[in-house]
Amino acid sequence: MGSDELQQVDQMKILGVTVTSDLKWQANTESIVKKAMNRIWVLRRMKQLGVKERTLVDVWAKEGRALLELAVPAWHSGLSVRQSTSVERCQRAAVATISGAGWRDYDATLARLGLTRLAERREKLCRTFATRTVARSRHSDLFPRREHGHNTRRGGHLYMEEACRTRRRYRSARPYLARLLNKQ
Repeated sequence: MGSDELQQVDQMKILGVTVTSDLKWQANTESIVKKAMNRIWVLRRMKQLGVKERTLVDVWAKEGRALLELAVPAWHSGLSVRQSTSVERCQRAAVATISGAGWRDYDATLARLGLTRLAERREKLCRTFATRTVARSRHSDLFPRREHGHNTRRGGHLYMEEACRTRRRYRSARPYLARLLNKQ
């Protein structure tokens, strides 16, 4: 009864997010990029069948981009530049598929299609998550408010920011979300 041993695993998928034993996000990034790239095949096929551009954008937003934004508050702050570029590359491929051979300027094409860069979207989603957590969640204690309302040299931050001894902790989700709340 008490002799059961726990199995140790190097990586596990929890609610669609791949978590590794070293708590890095490379495996999760590879997984979501692979899934999103598979959705681009659907866009190509729909384009061949003559589906309108507006519909293709809608399919990308609901099918492909949604995969790239799954549980974003948990992992966005921990992405490396290479991983962020890899995620954005999926949207570049989708934009190329939707627009056809005539597109040159990525940002202009995004604006024309009504899309934004994924890094901007991820930050907005994180800010929305943190704001809603503080406003009306039973987990609002994740971001404790400052005791006093004094304006200090550090600025008038409303929420406590954890003292982080390592860069890795500084880039983790909770301190990042607290910094986003204080930037508002």
